[in-house]
Amino acid sequence: MKTTIVTYDGDTNKLEWQPTTISDIGKDEKCLESVLVESPELLHLENRRTRISGPFRPFRQLNFSTPQSRKIIPDIIFLTGSGDVVVVEVKLSTNPELKDRRVIAQAIDYSASLSALSDEELARLFSDGKKDEFLSVVQSNFPDEEDPEELSDVFLNNINTGNIHIIIACDKVPHGLYELAKSVSVQSSLSFSLNILEVTPFKSNLESSSQILFVPNLRLSTEIVARTAISVSYPSSSSEPTVNIETTSLEEIEENISAATRATKSGRLPPLTLEELNNMADDNHTLELFQLAVREFRGLFDKEDRTRSGITFSGIIDGRKKSIVSLFPGAGSEEDGLAVGIAEYALVKKFDIPNDHFSRVVGVQDEVVKSRVDRFVVSKFWNPVYGLNREKLDALLLLLK
Repeated sequence: MKTTIVTYDGDTNKLEWQPTTISDIGKDEKCLESVLVESPELLHLENRRTRISGPFRPFRQLNFSTPQSRKIIPDIIFLTGSGDVVVVEVKLSTNPELKDRRVIAQAIDYSASLSALSDEELARLFSDGKKDEFLSVVQSNFPDEEDPEELSDVFLNNINTGNIHIIIACDKVPHGLYELAKSVSVQSSLSFSLNILEVTPFKSNLESSSQILFVPNLRLSTEIVARTAISVSYPSSSSEPTVNIETTSLEEIEENISAATRATKSGRLPPLTLEELNNMADDNHTLELFQLAVREFRGLFDKEDRTRSGITFSGIIDGRKKSIVSLFPGAGSEEDGLAVGIAEYALVKKFDIPNDHFSRVVGVQDEVVKSRVDRFVVSKFWNPVYGLNREKLDALLLLLK
C-alpha cells in the first residue's frame, strides 16, 4: 500500500508528499548514512524496551579486524549516554546484499568482532589511535557525564558480553527480508538485538522544492546470537598468559542463518539439548549449580520442559499444569549464582509451605540477574528471578523435601 503524507503551512497551503527511494532522488548510501548520523532519533532507539538513552556519539567507517584478521568497516557505531553500543549497517534497496542473508550475517560479524577486541584496542578504535584507556574515550565524548568511570565500565561490559544492538537501515525493505530475520534464532553465549529499520524518503509535489522528508518505520525487532569463544592458557615457558579468541566466521554465521531459516519453515525451532544448556553456563560454579538443580528438581516436580534458554519444571495444581521453577544457566554467574525464576504462589501451594519460610530462604528478586534472563528469553519472563548460590539452593531443596 502506497503511503501519502499531507502537510499544510500557516496559510493552509497544501503539500502532498509521495514515497520514493534514495536512488530515485539521485543520492547514494552515504546520504542515508549522513541523515542517520545527524538525526539518530530516526533509529527509534529511545524506548522502554531497549532502555537506551542519549546523548548519541556517532563513529563512521571505523576500520578494525575480525579475529580471523579480515578487515571490516561498519557504516556507523553509536556510543550512547546509557552505555549501550549500536551498530548500524546502511543499505539501499538497490543493493543486492539487502535481498539475502548476507546483510544480516555481515552485521552480526561486525558486532561479534567488536566484542572480541581488548579494552585497549577499543580505546584506540574509538579515539583514532590517540588513547589507550577507554575511560579517556568516555571523558572526551561525554564531557557532561557525572560518573565517567561507571559509564566506561558499562560500555566495556556490554561490548565484552555481546550486549550490542544491531540495526539494518534501508530506504525500502525488499520482500522476504522480514521473514528471513524473524527466522534467525541461533542459540549461543552472546546475544545481539536485531532491528530492521526502513527510513523512507518522501518528495513533495512542489517541483521547486528540494526538501526531503524522512519517515522511519521499525519493521522488525528480534534476537540474534553469534558465538565468541575466549580461551586463556599459561604456557610453562612464559609467565604471561596467552589469550586465544575465536569468533563465529562470516561463512558459519551465514550457514547458521540459512539452517535456522530452513528449520523455521517446518515450525518452531527445537529446544536445546541438556548438553547445549550446560554449555551456556559461563563458569564451572554456575554449571555445577545448574546440574545439581536439574537432578534434584526432577524428583520433585511432575514434568520438565527444555527451551532455548533453560529448563522449566511444572506441577499439577488444582488439576492443571503450572510452570513453577525455571533454570537459566546462561544468565547466572560465579558471583550471583544460578539464575532461577520462581512462581512463588504455585510453589508454596504445591509443596504446602508458608510464604515467610520461602522468603527467608531465597530473599528478594535479584534485578541484575533478572535483566540477564530477559535478554535470553524470547519474550519477557514475568516471574521473579533469584540468584541462588549453593547455600540458598540447598536450603530451597530442603524446604521442598
